[in-house]
Amino acid sequence: MVLNFSGTSNDSETQYKMIADLLRTGVFEVEFTKLDGEVRVMPCTLNEDLVPKAPEPVHITNTDNPIDFPKPKKEKRHDPETMSVWCTDKQSWRSFKTMRVISIKAKND
Repeated sequence: MVLNFSGTSNDSETQYKMIADLLRTGVFEVEFTKLDGEVRVMPCTLNEDLVPKAPEPVHITNTDNPIDFPKPKKEKRHDPETMSVWCTDKQSWRSFKTMRVISIKAKND
């Protein structure tokens, strides 16, 4: 299965949702144009079963001073133009511009 995105008239929010919904189902090869013009094929996923869990931070203190407690995490702002994905060959988080996606192909292992 190959989905071609070149020449589509989708807005960035629609394209983001389409790509995210697909990547949640498994590992796919996303072909996109990098900002420097180079074309890259990246095997990636958003499937929670395939992305390693982040370890819970351990905070130990022996005081009640509020300065000793960790700051609350900032809520991540949603940007429909940039998608962060788990890159399966680099084993790390990577991102690409959704409107620069050329095609998405199911990865056959």
